[in-house]
Amino acid sequence: MKRSNSRRGWREWLSARFSGKAPADSGVSLLKAGLCITFIACSAAALVWPHLEMVKIGYRLAHLESHRDKLLQDRRVLRIEVAALRQLDRIESIARKKMEMVFPEPGQIVYVKVGPGSIE
Repeated sequence: MKRSNSRRGWREWLSARFSGKAPADSGVSLLKAGLCITFIACSAAALVWPHLEMVKIGYRLAHLESHRDKLLQDRRVLRIEVAALRQLDRIESIARKKMEMVFPEPGQIVYVKVGPGSIE
């Protein structure tokens, strides 16, 4: 069986290349090397990018959680303040002092009868 010329040419080129007898194709090899380096750099960037995004999202999450905790603490403080402002003793004191209100005398109280169908 006869071997093809392309196979024989390939072997001759390889042997000449590794023995140092073949002329170097610096233009083609530099192009190939540049393409390989570019491909490796893009692959590395594609692998590293999601990890960097996860770290950035983690920092953002920690910031938002600390902000939420601060808001919850502010909410607790405001609820306590509202409860303090709603105390009946305080409301009565303000009504007596600032608005000069007094309790009605027993003769000043008027009771109104309301029928069962008139309340809406």
